[in-house]
Parts: sequence; C-alpha cells; structure tokens
Amino acid sequence: MNAKAIWLLALVLMLVFQSMSGSAQISANEPAISVRKGEHADYSRLVFDFPDVPHYQASLSDGVIQLQFSKAYAFTFGDLVQYPLKFIHDPKVISEDGTVTVELQVTGTGNLRHFLNGSSLVVDFLAEGAKAASPASTQAQSVRALPVQTAQNSAKAPQGMMIFTPTGDPGAVPVNLSVTADGVEMAFGWQRATTAAVFKRAGWLWAVFERKRPIDLSAVRAAIAQGQAGHIGVVQQMDVQGFEVVRFQLRGDPGISVRRTGAIWRLRMAENETIPRRALEPERQRGDAGTVIFVTADDVGGRLRVPDPVIGDVLDILPLGDDGRGLAERNQYVDFDLLASAQGLVIKALSDDLEIVRFSTGVSIGARDGLAVSEPDLALKFEASAGGASAQTLLDLANWRKGPITDYTKNEQAMLLALSKANPAQRKALRWDLARFYTAHGAAPEAHAMLQLLKDTDPQIEQTMLWRAVSGVVLLDLGRPEQALKQFLDPDLDAESDIWLWRALAVEKAGRMKDALSYFRRGSEALVLHDRPFLIRMHLAMARAALDQQAYDVASGQIVTLQNMGLDGTAALATDYAYGKLVQRQGDIATARARFQDAATASDRRLSTQARLDLTKLEYAEGEISITEATERLERLRFAWRGDLLELDVLETLSSLYAEQGQFRQALETLQHAASAFSETPKARLLAARMTDIFSRLFLDGEADELPPLAALGLFYDFSELTPLGEPGDRMIRQLVARLVSVDLLDRAADLLEHQVSYRLEGSAQALVAAQLGKIYLLDGRPEETLRIMRATRQTVLPTDVMVQRSLVSSRALAELKRYEEATVLLEDISGREADELRADIFWASHDWPQLAAITSRLLGNRWQNEGTLGLRERETLIRRALALSFTDDRTGLSQLRSRYQPLIKNGDYAGVFDLLTSPDGAPEGELSRIVGELGGVDQFRSFLSAYRAEFTPVVSTNAGGTGTGSGL
Repeated sequence: MNAKAIWLLALVLMLVFQSMSGSAQISANEPAISVRKGEHADYSRLVFDFPDVPHYQASLSDGVIQLQFSKAYAFTFGDLVQYPLKFIHDPKVISEDGTVTVELQVTGTGNLRHFLNGSSLVVDFLAEGAKAASPASTQAQSVRALPVQTAQNSAKAPQGMMIFTPTGDPGAVPVNLSVTADGVEMAFGWQRATTAAVFKRAGWLWAVFERKRPIDLSAVRAAIAQGQAGHIGVVQQMDVQGFEVVRFQLRGDPGISVRRTGAIWRLRMAENETIPRRALEPERQRGDAGTVIFVTADDVGGRLRVPDPVIGDVLDILPLGDDGRGLAERNQYVDFDLLASAQGLVIKALSDDLEIVRFSTGVSIGARDGLAVSEPDLALKFEASAGGASAQTLLDLANWRKGPITDYTKNEQAMLLALSKANPAQRKALRWDLARFYTAHGAAPEAHAMLQLLKDTDPQIEQTMLWRAVSGVVLLDLGRPEQALKQFLDPDLDAESDIWLWRALAVEKAGRMKDALSYFRRGSEALVLHDRPFLIRMHLAMARAALDQQAYDVASGQIVTLQNMGLDGTAALATDYAYGKLVQRQGDIATARARFQDAATASDRRLSTQARLDLTKLEYAEGEISITEATERLERLRFAWRGDLLELDVLETLSSLYAEQGQFRQALETLQHAASAFSETPKARLLAARMTDIFSRLFLDGEADELPPLAALGLFYDFSELTPLGEPGDRMIRQLVARLVSVDLLDRAADLLEHQVSYRLEGSAQALVAAQLGKIYLLDGRPEETLRIMRATRQTVLPTDVMVQRSLVSSRALAELKRYEEATVLLEDISGREADELRADIFWASHDWPQLAAITSRLLGNRWQNEGTLGLRERETLIRRALALSFTDDRTGLSQLRSRYQPLIKNGDYAGVFDLLTSPDGAPEGELSRIVGELGGVDQFRSFLSAYRAEFTPVVSTNAGGTGTGSGL
C-alpha cells in the first residue's frame, strides 16, 4: 500500500471515529436534538434545541454535569468532541428504559447554571470566582426544573430573565413562560405542527390551536401567583370540540406578537404596539354569487365557531399555520366584522346568511345574495393598530371632564365666568362645552338645563348627531331610559360604535335585557375606547342583563373583568352583589347570602335596596325567615327606593307574599299601584296579567269562598275591571251571585246579574240569565221586578228550553201578584212536573179546589205503591189533595186516599192533619178553613222558594256556561 492510500485510509478511520464519538446513535423513533455551543470569558455554554419543552433534572458532582431526561432523545454534539469548550468537554449519552442521561466533563471547580429558553435548554458552567446572579453550590446537587424560577433559585436564568416551567401532566402540552425587562413570552410546546389564532378582545387575549390535547398552564398560573406574569391576570381554558382554546385576562393593553419555531408557538407581550409581520389584506372579489371578501392566506386551519363569554356573541375563528399572519386593523362591513388579530382570522357575523368558505389559497366570506359593501372602500376601520385603538368616541366623556372631580368646582366657575363675559357669537360654543362638562360628570339636571337653553336659542341643534347623543346620556342619567333610547336610536348614529354601548345601557335600565346584550355585542369593539368609569358602569349593566337572561357564561365574564379591575367602594360592592346573584343560580347559597349581606351595607341606596330585597327572597326561600317577617321587610323596602324597575320588583314580590297569605286585597292593591306607576314599561302588561290571574283564582277557582261574602263582594266591585270578557267573566259573575244568594244577600246578587243582563249579554244567553235574575227578585219578594226584567228581555225567537224557563218564572211572578188567571194562561202549553207544581200552587192560592184535586192527583200518581217514607214536599201535596177532596165533599176519594197513604204518613209532619181530614166522619167545615189558613199563613210558597234557592248552589261547582236547559245559574 503506497503512502497516499495509507493517508486516505487514516482520514476515513478518523472521520468514522469522530462520528461514533460525537453523536448518540439515532433511532428512527427518537427525535434528533442538535446541540450548540458557546464560549464566554467566565463560562462555557451548551444549548440543546428541543422540539418541545423537556422535563429534566440537572446536577453537578465530582466534575461531571448530569442531565437526566424523562424520555429518549438522540443528540448531535457537532464538533464538541474534536473542539471542546474551555470548561465543558467529552459528552457521553446513556440510554436506559426509555430515558436518557447526558454526562458532561468539566474542567476545574465552579458552579452549574441551567434554564429553559422556550423549548431550548441552556446549560452553563461558570468557573469559580465568575460573577453570577446567584452562584450555585459547589457541593453535589440535584435540581429539578421547578415551576417558578425566581431571583433566589439556585438554578438561575441570565441576569434580568425569569423562567417558569410546567410541573403538570407530562402528557400535556407544556407552556413555558419567560419574563424579561421588556415583556413576557409564552412558548406552547406542541410536538406536532398545528395551526393557531391569537387575538385580543374586550380585555382578554385568546390563543386558539387546531389540535385537541390538554395544555399544561401550571407555569403561567405560578407566575400569576407570584405577581411575575406581566400583563396576564387570569387564565382560563374553554372546552371546545377539536380545538384547544386558552384565554388570558389582560392588565393593560400590551402589544402582541406571534412566531413559530418548529412546532412551538411563541406568544410575546410587550408594552410597544406590534402588528403582524405579514398582515392579511382583505380584498373584494366578484363572482356568480355576488361580491365576496377574500383573504389570501396559506395553511388555513379548520373553522371554530365559539361564543365569547364576555361579550356573549359568537365568533368564527380560522387559525393559520403560517406564523405572523394576522389582521392589523379591525375591518367593519355591513354583514360582518373582521377583528384585529396577531395571528389567524377572526370573524364576527352580523347577518344570519353569512357564508365562510376555506380554500387552499385563503378564505372567502360572502352571503347567499352577495355582500352589501360600499364603493369604493369596503370597510369602515378604527384608526387603530392591532395593538390598541386611538380612535375618538362620539361621546368623549374622559376629555369632557377636563380633569379629576377635585377640579370640578374650579373648572365650572371658570366656564361660567367665561360664558358671562362672552359676546352672543361666542355663547353657543361655551354653552356646548358646559353642557358636555356637566354630562361627563353626571350632573344631569344641570346638563339638561344647558341643553334646553341650546335648543331654545338654536332649534336646529336638536337635529344634530352630537346633540341627540349627549341628550340621550343626560336623559339616561335622569332616569328616563325610554326617552334616552329615542335619542340614541337616531339612524344617523348607527355608524358610531360607542353609541351601541349607550343603547345597551338605556335598554338595560328600561328592563329590556335581551336587547341590552344584543346592543352590547354590536358595540363591544368600542370598549377599548372608553375610560375606567364607563367600563365599570358598562360591565355591571351587562352582568345584570346576562343574569336576567340566564346567560351565565357572559355574566361570569363580566364579573371576572370587574373583579380584576381593582375596584373599591360602591363599585366593589356592586360586583360582589352580581357575583352573589351568579353563585345563587349555581346553588352556592352560603356565598350568595354573604355577598348580599355585604352589598346591603352600601352607601348607595339603590344597591343597598336591591341587595336587601334579594337577601329577603333568599332567606324566605330557604325557610330562614317567616312569611310575616319577609312581608314586613318588603313593606319597609317599598319606601327605600322609588321610581324605577327596582321599586317594581319590590312591589311584585310583596304582592306575591300577600297573595300567598290569602291577603288578596293587599295583593291586588299593591299590583294596581305598580301597574299605574309603571304603565309605560314593558312589564305593565305582565302586571295586569298577574292581577287578572289573582282575580280569576278568587272568583273562578273558588278561593274567594274563604272570604266573608261581603268582603268578597267588595273585592269584586273594587276590581271589577279585571272581570274577563266572554264566557269566563259571565261564569265568574254567576258564581259570585250564587254565593250571595246562599247567604240571603239577594239585593247585591240581583245588582250583579242586572249589570250582566244589561251590559254583558245578548241573545238567548241574556234571556236565560234574565230568568235567573227574575227568580232572585222572587226570592227577594219583588215579583214586579221579575215581570219588568222579563219584559225588558223579551225576544221573538228563543230556544224552547229558554222559553219554558221564562214562562215558568213569569207565571210565578203573576201568581205572587194574585193575577192567577194570567199565570195559568202562561202555563197552558207547558207540561212537566215543575209546571204542575206551579199550577198546584196557583190553584191552592186561588182556592180552586176542583182543579187542585185534579192536579195533585197527577202529582202523586202511584206514589202509594212505593213503601218509602214520604218527603215533606210529598206530604204537603197529599194534605192539599185531602183538603181539595174535603171541600168538594168527595168521600169516596178521601176513603181511597186514606187507605193508600195512611201507612206512609202515620209518623212525622202532617200525620194528625191527614188522619183528621180522611177520617170517616171527616173534619168539620170550620176546621177545614182553619187548616187552610194555617198552611197558607206559614209560607204559602215555601216549597218553591226552597227549590229556587237550591238552584243557585250546585252550579257553583260546575264549569258549564251558556244557555243550558237547567234553571240553575
């Protein structure tokens, strides 16, 4: 072998040796980890670039650094073997049971320093005497990567950097958080590539990933707990199908930047405003389906449709795999909004027929009939970057205040002085300034007076957008939400995003909670333009609206936002009250009670009243106080706050307690007062319905039966306007009449039916009820009134059964007036037992004994064949027949009557009289007249009166109405 061949062989062997000693054997299933090196004056550094955040332990002992990893890796150390560092050399990799350990030899004595930078592990060996923020112990140590690395940790980050590493489930996606002087960065250590969307909205940062795998946020939460998370205040995860969504509540308004290294997504927050590195550009395109907006983008992920817990609307989110691709500004269209984002595409639909289609080259947004877009510019944009808005609101209260409240008097006096010295041409502008100044400070009466002065001197001013908007704020602060809304709903104001928020406040104040949430969603993007006092007011109002609509996710988002604003005083107590309402709905009664008790101590009378009301409701519902105590509390509360829906709530609750105790008059009077005081509110109709319901329970369902009759009648008269129309109302009146008749309040009963006949009924129903009224007049001894009502309601065509009833009643009235012949004529074409009994009464009263003998024979029939005891009515008929036969001297008939009925009447009423009248010798003539006189004097028509009275009782329990064949009510 010549010299050249030997030299080549040696070179090959050397390269093979370097390869074998400089890298661990790489398995097809183990990711290859590259290792970079760096030399510094006082320390040597190795950087291990992992694809995801590793779990590891580091130690230094006996001149050897050991790095133990929880999973298997293969490492490529490059030329570290051939060209070692000053203090680190001779790497060795030991694999065992799915784990791997790296051993590094060190030169001399010194300290170990290690930390994570994203998913990269940095290992330094500092020579003894080298300056470090906190030298590590030279003794043998075993330091695990802890969730929080602070300035006191033995394993230190570089000067000015703090590292927080996760300690949760090793199978979850680790999130590493690093803090530097100029910001915070989170590294989401995905092992496989995924698309992402990142954006800010309503004080929250959203991070959306198109992959379903748990995310370990323990490092972020640890940083928050230590106050080292920068702008991050709260972290939440949302359970969404097919995606992972993490939301961070922000303190302040930091700029957001997003980048990806391998599969790892890095989110950085810094004070300086940032925009996407390669901003998305929406473009208009025309197609067969009309105009669409097309956003060019590569690697478009799936579409996520998810509700915003704070705003309550629904967002369509399309994550992108290409990093740095977001929308620099919000773009507004008629049918949808494109929200500003640091990464990905976020769409807020304003139309139900929006169509979002993904392509390999981007996303198309259209509608079935084409988008409604304007020429030449398709979008109305905030003058803001993705990092924050700089646009002016139409209602710029912060600037109109002209400083803090402590300067109020000074500023007011200066403005009034300037106005007093101004010439006529200058006064309008100065009055405008003063009106807006008062408005911004909540001095509504003064602001209203100034606005009226402006309108009086310049009537055209009320047609301007600004005058309407300012007037709306003032009217709202004066407690006139409906009037305020009329100003805010000027169509010219639709384009002003902040006006939608004022509309939300107005409708919430008016009790239209569903509209409040809708308006809030419409104007939510303008929240960033408002100052702290307005935001507190807005979030409290929307928390109330969301609780009313049972939108508990929205309510929770509003309350969390308020809780993280560092509130005190009334605002803090109002937030506590809202939180109490939320947890009460969730079943946490103890916490709700405590929050209500705290809010009840507020100096704000309205808040205190509201909290005391809800505390009373809760304690009564839980059985902690009696209904009497609850009623007494609310009686005091009804005078604690007057004039808005809170008073209405107190009155409604109080009326319910009265009704529950059977105090129906108090219940109805309380509701009547509420309906009168709040007649212009949407709840007015509900109040009337509740009054009608109580009235119906009383007089249809029978609850009034528990009241004394006169009390029931008085209640009916006092609230007679609640009587329903139609058959239910008629039945209600008839049932009350029956109750009055049963206790002999005949004149009151007649008055009720007289009104019904005269004003509520017509046709056959009127004719039949008139017959019932005639019976009451007969019971009350006023037969002439019976004949009057019969004549007043006479009709040519009526059902046969109604005609029969009316004839019977009229005949009875004529008989009472001793007009027997007319009474008999009315009965000529009527058959049946009731008619025969009436004929018997007429013949008895007129002493027509032959006719009485004939009709009583028909009435008794074959009753003698039934061995049962005779009833009182039958005994009276039998005595009448015996007298009629006696007066006609029919001895055969009397003998036959005695033989048939003696066994049936021998005991009980009229037994002696019957024995005397039917005896073989008969009764003397003088004795017959005495018997007739006694029977007629006791109660000539007792039987019919009892029958009539009985007719009014059974019908109360029936629900039959109309013109039935029975004679009952």
